Amino acid sequence: MMEKRVFRGSTEALSDEQKVLIVNGWALLDKTRERAAKVRGMDMTWRLQLRSDCKALEKALREMEKSPSEKNFERLQKAFTVLRTSAQHILSASDEEESW
Repeated sequence: MMEKRVFRGSTEALSDEQKVLIVNGWALLDKTRERAAKVRGMDMTWRLQLRSDCKALEKALREMEKSPSEKNFERLQKAFTVLRTSAQHILSASDEEESW
């Protein structure tokens, strides 16, 4: 069961684009962690890369809660894109290896 996320920062300080990215960021983080936990026999390098990317996105999300500045928003965008890209490729490659 998924835990309910509570944004602890000021939502009035965020634009609609920032709010959407924050919600999508938490969803991507949860989905990636869930799928990675189900993959058995994943290469350790890939597993560590996903873990690192997840931590970077989580840190960027927490920073947006504390200080919703433009600089933190850019970090959040970058961390989101990096995790989305690496998760797509690593998890799809791991799925293909399992089918062999």
